[in-house]
Amino acid sequence: MWRLALGALVAAILASAAWAQQAAPLPKDWLADDKGCRAHAPGLSRAAKPEDKLSFTWSGGCEDGVLSGEGELQWYLDGKPTDRYVGHYRDGMRNGHGVYETPEGARYDGEYEDDKPEGHGIYVSAKGDRYEGDWIGGHANGHAVVSFANGNRYEGDYRNDRPSGKGVFTNANGSRYEGEFKAGKREGHGTYALANGDRYEGEFHDDRQTGYGTYRFANGDVYEGDFKDGIEDGHGVYLWANGDRYDGSWRDNQANGQGTFTSKEGQAYGGEWQKGCFKEGERRAAVGVPLSDCP
Repeated sequence: MWRLALGALVAAILASAAWAQQAAPLPKDWLADDKGCRAHAPGLSRAAKPEDKLSFTWSGGCEDGVLSGEGELQWYLDGKPTDRYVGHYRDGMRNGHGVYETPEGARYDGEYEDDKPEGHGIYVSAKGDRYEGDWIGGHANGHAVVSFANGNRYEGDYRNDRPSGKGVFTNANGSRYEGEFKAGKREGHGTYALANGDRYEGEFHDDRQTGYGTYRFANGDVYEGDFKDGIEDGHGVYLWANGDRYDGSWRDNQANGQGTFTSKEGQAYGGEWQKGCFKEGERRAAVGVPLSDCP
């Protein structure tokens, strides 16, 4: 629902330019300016249109035939300006601090090593998502704070461009999850506070409540037990705010299997339940469904 698309965003950085899939293929991804000074242009060897003309201007130094030192590099496609880099070059590659901008509005401000983001950096996508944190080998890795254009926010660990490890995700609607992540999904132990006042603490798998946990409803009801794909499934105890209690098996949020319901008055209905219904002679009880569904 809120998974980060940083893999696609980082790809824009690593491609060196938004036009990388259109420019003419060049051996070893190098291109020379009109003075013969060469710059590394990763991704160009995979270009699809040989007729496109790619060029650049560089305001800095040239050492041993390659870009070197501080300067501004402006790329052109068929004579029209496209991506722009202001910062440090070494050995013809971006090395050190620099700012990279695309015509669409994406921007990276941070450290580079051999043309890849490395160290601390800030990436802002064209649509306004903002990542500030650590980079390794051109990928988001380490601690980060991500602010999304839609108001969502994540702070925590990243691995290979996705939340992995411990973190806090706050939704613009007021809900909040704090706990473990894996590959961009809630995975492991965590606490999820919903905007409506409900609260779940327990295990997650594949972004859903799965395993053992406790769900506290805003109305005072409490369920403690097994979950599967976000619903009560397995063994669990449900305590109603009015004092009623059910202890037994669940399936699809309904009492199903062996269990005992005890009313606040002390009446007990123990035995086999089916789809939320208990029947024993003239006695009827319901858990998870209306009593009218249990004729």
